Amino acid sequence: MSKSHFIREFKRAFGTTPKQYSLDVLMRRAAALIGRTDVIVKEAAFQLGYEDPSSFSRAFHAYFGVTPAAYRQRHSPPPPP
Repeated sequence: MSKSHFIREFKRAFGTTPKQYSLDVLMRRAAALIGRTDVIVKEAAFQLGYEDPSSFSRAFHAYFGVTPAAYRQRHSPPPPP
């Protein structure tokens, strides 16, 4: 199967390209790490396979429209009483 044929079939089956699907999965994992844990952004970047935390922050901002720090403020659970 050629690469282009695979991409067409993947898109037909899943409604998105393999690259976009992979990015969606990675960013959902990033959002979970940032929003539900107190892992620092730099460590989250390394856990997700980024070698440069600033590249991770740019990709996160491009995907979600906010920085990882702003996302954490909006989505982290409230502290226990």
